[in-house]
Amino acid sequence: MNGAPGEAWELNWHAREYFRAIVECRKSIIGAINFPALGVGIAIAASYDILVALQDASLGLPEICRSARPHAMRLFGHSKTRRMMLTGERISGSKLSLLGILEACVPKVN
Repeated sequence: MNGAPGEAWELNWHAREYFRAIVECRKSIIGAINFPALGVGIAIAASYDILVALQDASLGLPEICRSARPHAMRLFGHSKTRRMMLTGERISGSKLSLLGILEACVPKVN
């Protein structure tokens, strides 16, 4: 692990506070996925009220991330989540749209 002692703890604290702010917000929040949302990124994506993504974006569990599993299961269900965890499969924005997880899937604009 690179970095100064305590940096990982501080990063985890910031991620937890960000997640808590989304969940506890009284207003609806629209989330935009512009790049791969992996591991804890799935937890954050699953917390938004409305989800939009680029076609090239993806969701995945690159390592066995037990803390993100319940959040991924809200989006994909048990079997698909386990498959993602065990194989490292990433689901593209286009496929997320076909699965009904996104409200919109948009192309990248240069």
